Amino acid sequence: STDLQEHQAGTDAANPASRLELAAVGVENGGGVLRFDSVAGRQYRLQYKLDLAANAPWTDLPQTCMPTGGMCTATGLPGSVSAAFYRLRLAAP
Repeated sequence: STDLQEHQAGTDAANPASRLELAAVGVENGGGVLRFDSVAGRQYRLQYKLDLAANAPWTDLPQTCMPTGGMCTATGLPGSVSAAFYRLRLAAP
């Protein structure tokens, strides 16, 4: 990531452990669960696709957690996306 991207994400460019990433993807209580470390004041987009083909579109997941800083857990993801590819993006301000 560039320094500008690090600044926008609220991560520390000088700390390799400070980065925007999904920390865990799994299934709990029959539904999909995604976890990521959030930064207060930032908005995120969780997306998935079922195929990594270049023309396969990314689909936004409903915002299921309110990032206020610290670990954000998005739960209750549809079962149809439990075997999918995920990405976490910083939403435009």
